[in-house]
Amino acid sequence: MIKDYKNIDNYIRITQLGVDKPLDDFLIYNYQDVNPDALLTQNSYRHHFYELTLEINEGCSFQVDSFNLPLQGNRLSIIAPNRLQSNVAHRDLLQESKGFSIFFERDFLGIHFNESMFKSDFHFLRPDFNPSFELSDKQLKELINIFSIINYEQKEYGSSGKETIRNLTKVIFEKTKGLNKYPAKSIEISPLVSKFLELSYSSFLQLHTVKEYALRLSVTPKHLTEIVKEQTGLTALETLRNLKLGYAKGLLKLTNLSVKQIAFELGFDNPEYFNVFFKKLTGETPNQFRQN
Repeated sequence: MIKDYKNIDNYIRITQLGVDKPLDDFLIYNYQDVNPDALLTQNSYRHHFYELTLEINEGCSFQVDSFNLPLQGNRLSIIAPNRLQSNVAHRDLLQESKGFSIFFERDFLGIHFNESMFKSDFHFLRPDFNPSFELSDKQLKELINIFSIINYEQKEYGSSGKETIRNLTKVIFEKTKGLNKYPAKSIEISPLVSKFLELSYSSFLQLHTVKEYALRLSVTPKHLTEIVKEQTGLTALETLRNLKLGYAKGLLKLTNLSVKQIAFELGFDNPEYFNVFFKKLTGETPNQFRQN
């Protein structure tokens, strides 16, 4: 089964992290402060909050959706809610492992910033993009300073330091934009397309047709299809298909769920429809993909 962490407190309790959490909707911890017996290795889980990890040296390998992230230092990862993850803690390396993790709830950075995350500035939050960045020594040093200050603010000031913590977390996102992992788009994403992307990323397992999204956004399916295509290069339906495909790949590689169970998880009424869908987009059946 897929573990589903509804909030940060739930994650801390179940994984036995053993770290203090002075703020209701935010947590930063230094790897060296974690309970040595914490349950860090996990298969097939997702959470409903944002996660930022700064790995200074090697300690864990993990997978996010269909993206495999092997042991590596000098790495920043920014993982949006609901992405399927699997994590392997390498116990022989953990004692010397250095880094930070930040968790924060969806609205922590403010509504306007949350909406802008789904525009072209923040490709790495999309389920079809790799969420990790390899850092130069200079970039790593800059981020260590920012994470360290946030950690200090949390320990020394708790909730009274929240505004400083919020602003410094925004700085991390702005720094990440400058890593130039993905080319900037010249077309500005409109509020409607931004809302569609945000809704589709969080609801593609529940809402399956363009008509359902159009109703939620108070537009016609034709208009939604045309404007999404114009601004992103993909139609609304293609966007939904890509989200389902990436999640399906993650389920096939990270879980022991049967193809039939995965089909139902993705909203297919008939497993055969899922097989046709998957092979059409990948050239392989789900079982062939799982075995490769």
